[in-house]
Amino acid sequence: MITLYDFPPSGNAYRARLFLNLLGLEYENSLIDLRSGQHKEEAYLKLNPLGQVPTLVDDGEVIRDSCAILIYLSDKYDSSGNWSGKTSQEKAHIQEWLSIAAREMMFGPARARAIKLFGRPFDMQEAQALAHHLFADVMEPHLKQNRWLAATRPTIADIASYAYVAVSDEGEVLLDNYPNIRRWLKDVEALPGFVPMVRANG
Repeated sequence: MITLYDFPPSGNAYRARLFLNLLGLEYENSLIDLRSGQHKEEAYLKLNPLGQVPTLVDDGEVIRDSCAILIYLSDKYDSSGNWSGKTSQEKAHIQEWLSIAAREMMFGPARARAIKLFGRPFDMQEAQALAHHLFADVMEPHLKQNRWLAATRPTIADIASYAYVAVSDEGEVLLDNYPNIRRWLKDVEALPGFVPMVRANG
């Protein structure tokens, strides 16, 4: 049985939750309340010493980090290779986008959202500028030429990237000038099994 330790407003946790649903896998959703500090309690730290969400447990195997969970699930439960990449080129491009999801996405739109909604002590102007750089100079031109991020079909690159783009307005980063990103969001949302990102104030 798969258990996902989850905090619904977290974009990182959402990545795992979305992909589990897209794969049609049954799982137990165990909520961890970050606001009350449950992620720093001894019981959870034994499972994830970093005190972060998500954590996935599958038949005793513990996987920490949202991108690692995507890799694990796609490799174990999708024998077609559609999600994880079928060729060396696809696998490399997927890894490029997973790296962007772990760096630029977190320092840009995710951080702007964390400042606005959770009062995190970062520089809002810097975070918003990084978000617009990612959107204007990387994602928008790429998606003008390509329907998906890493292949001719959706992959875990799209799943890793979707969450914080979809709720970027919660960090006052608007997508008005990015029509191809908006089209891509709709394409992800049209996938069978899609579940929406939980908005922090909704």
